[in-house]
This record gives sequence, structure tokens and C-alpha cells, in this order.
Amino acid sequence: MPSIAHLDLLGRKEFKIITLGLGAVPVTETLFTVTGEVEVAVCGYIDVQPTAVGALTLEVGVAGDTAGIIAQTGKAVMLIDLLWVDAAPAVLINQPAVFVISNSLDIAHVIAGDDATAGKITYYCWWRPVSPDGLVVPA
Repeated sequence: MPSIAHLDLLGRKEFKIITLGLGAVPVTETLFTVTGEVEVAVCGYIDVQPTAVGALTLEVGVAGDTAGIIAQTGKAVMLIDLLWVDAAPAVLINQPAVFVISNSLDIAHVIAGDDATAGKITYYCWWRPVSPDGLVVPA
């Protein structure tokens, strides 16, 4: 797993590997299950470029704000070996933003547009509890 200095201060790190191309879109898939209130930072590492016959978009967020953590991004800019924290994945990135999630809202990605035919993204989540019951686990 990558180590990003200030994010390691959050204390805990989880990851989830998602393989695209397994079904019709749109689809919302839970990446991390959240309990209580937590601080999180999320990024994706593009292992295999997402592909589709037509337009394909991906975003990461929570219910009610599905692109709130990582902005909606098209397949054309999601090239292999890039880090994804915003609409422009890159080799060099600014640190992922830190968010506070309350009300046990799970972190999910949304795939929309045309059906994905391939792709693999490893999502990383750095986190720490804010409430006594705060917890993040891969879904």
C-alpha cells in the first residue's frame, strides 16, 4: 500500500480492489463500510485502464454526494499507473483531501455511462475515528 506521510497520521489504512467489466451500468458499489463518525482520505490507483465501447465515468463519494470524495472522471484520462484523487489522475498528485463522514455513510464508487468492458482500480482509505464507535472496513 502506498504511504503518504500526513495521511499516515490518520492512523489506519485499508484498501479494496475493484475489477470493472462485470455488469451493466449504472452501478453503485460500496468500497468501505463506515460506522459512526470518521475522518477519511481516499485515492484510487489505476491498475488497468477502465474501458468501454462508449462514454464511461467513475466517481467516489457517499449517499447524497456520490462525487464528493473523488470527482466524476471519464475513462480517457484514467491511464494505467496513475493516482486518482480528482478529475485529473496523475503520476504526481496533491494529497487527497481529508473528509469527515458522519451518520455511518458508506464510501462507494459509481460507474455510469456505457458498460465497462475492463479495468481495475485499487482504492486506498486512510482513516481515524472521530466518535467512539468510528470504524472503516473494506466492504
